Formats: sequence, C-alpha cells, structure tokens
Amino acid sequence: MPKTVLNQVLDELIEESFPDLKPVPIDISYRKNGSFWLNEEGVFLTVEPRPNNSYTIWVDTPLKSATREQKKGGIAHELGHVFLDVKGNLFTIAAYADRAESPVKNEFNLQYERSTDFIAVRRGCLVELIEFILFLNKAGYVVGKEEGLKLAELYPLLLRPAMKYDKSKYMNMNSWFCMYQRYRKEHGLLPSGSR
Repeated sequence: MPKTVLNQVLDELIEESFPDLKPVPIDISYRKNGSFWLNEEGVFLTVEPRPNNSYTIWVDTPLKSATREQKKGGIAHELGHVFLDVKGNLFTIAAYADRAESPVKNEFNLQYERSTDFIAVRRGCLVELIEFILFLNKAGYVVGKEEGLKLAELYPLLLRPAMKYDKSKYMNMNSWFCMYQRYRKEHGLLPSGSR
C-alpha cells in the first residue's frame, strides 16, 4: 500500500530534521471525526503518547487542503513534543502541570508550546512553520502566544543564517531551554537581573 502524503512528510522530517527519533514508533493520520477541538473551524494537530513509548500524531481534516510545506510545519511542531517527551518524559510533567494552579499551568504550557517551535526552527523548519501559521491565519485561526511562537517572533529569524540540525546541540536536555532563555534575554523579555 502506498504511503499517504502525511506519512511521506513525517518520514522526510524524521530523516532530515529529527534523525534521533528514527527508533521511536510514530504513526500519523487524519482524525476520522473531523476536528480534534470542539471548534470545528480550528485547524489543529495533536500528538498522543501511546503504550510502549510510541506516539500517534492526529491531524484535523481541514489540514488536507494545506500544502506539503504547511503540513510539514505543523508536523515539525508536533515532533518537537515527541522529542521533548523522549528526552525528558514531558507528557507526564504536562499532566501534572494541568492539575496545578492556573498560573503554574499557564506558564508551563506557554513555555512548553514555545519550546516545540524553537526545536522545529533549530531543526531547519523555520519557513515551514511560518507557512503553517499563515495557513492557520488564512483559515481564520489566529495563533496566540499559548500555542507557540508568533509570526512577529519568527520573521526576524529569517534574517539569520540557516540553521542546520546538529546532534551535539540536542544531547543536552536543557539546550532548547537555554536557547529560549537566550532569545528572551536578547529581546528584553527577561526580568532585570536575570541571566
């Protein structure tokens, strides 16, 4: 049976940008009942941890009309979630954060979603991520800061030299967080006196 476009895009991303996820079983498919969220106008993807350290990426049916690059941007974001979970079991931590008081939960989710976009960018998927967000905007959904990086944060990165995947930078679980903190410091987003 020939591979679906989603499977082809997933395989390309793992081969080119997430080679450390090759041994991880990851399935991808469109949701049978349309949209993951109750808002049927939303265009979303989600990743679900499965038994035996495997994952399923669910794609909402409105994304069928997206280009290959737009799909690649959304899937790269979801692979960022898988990467973080494989390296640090963050789905378990996220479950605890969901039960926490609202400010803790909100801050964790904000940092978690933004870090997955940073991982996608560092893995060479900047343009695809921008294309995905533009697709969402065109579909009537405006990406908020709680879903990841905003276009205003991504566009300036286009002016920097292209980022290639470097395995040595991802051996340390804290590297994504250090990169994010450096970005926040450069843009005056950290409180004064922070490193």
